[in-house]
Amino acid sequence: MMTSGIPIFYYGDEQYFNGGSDPRNREPLWGKMNQQSEMYVLLKKLVSFRKANLLWNLDQVQRYADDQFYAFTRGNILTAYTNSNDYIKRNITYHPYKNGDKLCNIFNSSDCVSVDNNNFDIVLLNGEFKIFVLQNRQKLLQEE
Repeated sequence: MMTSGIPIFYYGDEQYFNGGSDPRNREPLWGKMNQQSEMYVLLKKLVSFRKANLLWNLDQVQRYADDQFYAFTRGNILTAYTNSNDYIKRNITYHPYKNGDKLCNIFNSSDCVSVDNNNFDIVLLNGEFKIFVLQNRQKLLQEE
């Protein structure tokens, strides 16, 4: 949802459908659509965030990459991912922010990092991903 290009979802992803072998390769969605499911709510928030920030107009710039961690920005929005279920901490030194800027996670407004000496740490747990925005933008998102 945050990378360049058109997001692709398979039928039923928002409901954690797994599919299967023919003829059950597509579970029926009717009667099973749960708009309160964790994945449905997450995808709805990401779609709204993508539209509100016109992400398709912003260049994607890699900020950090290794075998377990990847981070990039689109404009002033920083997205960080891991493929590990371990505690992952990385120090970000290549970024567009100024010393004193505070970035907050759009999914948890108390999860913030501050830029100091031109760097900041990102911590990811249990395979999570985070999307950070400048603190003043975070307040606008909470009001929407």
